[in-house]
Amino acid sequence: MPAPPMLLADRVTGIAAAPGSMGTGTIWTETDVVDGAWYLDPAGRMPAGIISEAGQADLLLISWLGVDLLTKGERIYRLLGCEITYHGSLPEPGNTLRYQITIDGHGEHDGIRLFFFHYDCYVGDELKLTGPEWSGGLLHRRRTRQHRRRDLSNRHSPPTSSLPHPRPAGTRTPKPSQIHLFDKVSDLREGYVKTELSIHEDDWFFDGHFKNDRACRGP
Repeated sequence: MPAPPMLLADRVTGIAAAPGSMGTGTIWTETDVVDGAWYLDPAGRMPAGIISEAGQADLLLISWLGVDLLTKGERIYRLLGCEITYHGSLPEPGNTLRYQITIDGHGEHDGIRLFFFHYDCYVGDELKLTGPEWSGGLLHRRRTRQHRRRDLSNRHSPPTSSLPHPRPAGTRTPKPSQIHLFDKVSDLREGYVKTELSIHEDDWFFDGHFKNDRACRGP
C-alpha cells in the first residue's frame, strides 16, 4: 500500500480469501471524505482520479493471497491497464466511499507477475464507479527502465463534441496545490491538450508512493 498522503483507504471491513493460497478473493474497504482534505477540488468535491486511486486495496488483497512469498520483496508494482466508468456526482465531505475489490486471476508471463481484478465503488446505495477490467504487474526494477515514452499527439480518432451521458458541469482548473500537477500547457488543440510538469527530487508525491520505490502515482 502507498504511504500518506496517497494512503486513501481508511479501513478494511472484510476479506473473503484464503491467506497464502494464491487463489482469488474479495476485499471490502471504506474511505471517508472529510472537510479540508488535501485533494478536494475548487467545488469542494473529491476529484475523479482520487476516487479511482482510493480503490487501492487490491495490493493488500494480493499480498494476503501470498504474492510476497513468491516475489520476496524483489519486485515493484505498476498498474498496467484499466477501464473505468464514473456514475453520478463527485463525492463530497461527509460521504463514505465503499469499495468491493475482487481479484479474478493471476499468473506469470515473461518474468512479470500479473494479476487481474475488478471493483465497484458506492456512496450509500448509489453507485459511483465501476472498474470492470484492471490489471497490475509486479516487475523487476530493470523492466520499468525499458518502457519508452509514448507520444500521443498523433491521435487516431477525430475530435467530437458528443458525449454518451448528459454534459457534465464545468469545474475550474485546480488551485495551485498538491493536486495541481502541471506547470504549463504546451499544446492545446480541438480534442487534445498536452501539459508539462518539472520533476524535482523533493516533490511531495515521491514519499506518497511505495516504500523504496520513488515514483509519481498514476491513477
